[in-house]
Amino acid sequence: MLCPDLGPHVDTQIIKPKTKVGPMVDLRLYDTDAFVLLESHQSEQILTPEELRDRLQTVLQSSADDIPADIQAYGTIEDQAEYLMENLCELNLGPDRYFQWFAVRTEK
Repeated sequence: MLCPDLGPHVDTQIIKPKTKVGPMVDLRLYDTDAFVLLESHQSEQILTPEELRDRLQTVLQSSADDIPADIQAYGTIEDQAEYLMENLCELNLGPDRYFQWFAVRTEK
């Protein structure tokens, strides 16, 4: 087949994989039972997803001036917390403050 964008001298082909695609990933692999929370001047904590969401909302409310603009663009505090939980693992609150969380599974 000729590719009109690249000119008549370039021949393009659809290349099929030589091996079959493996089985679908079990989505339970991505289930999150809990989060480890690391916060400046605090000991490590294990939180449920709901508890982490509440803590993120509290931090977002109390540190509104320190929240990066790309996070503030998500409108409500609830939307910001949900975005953080699903896409990031830390919130930069300044040079002397950190707020990091990591998903963990407590069951095999």
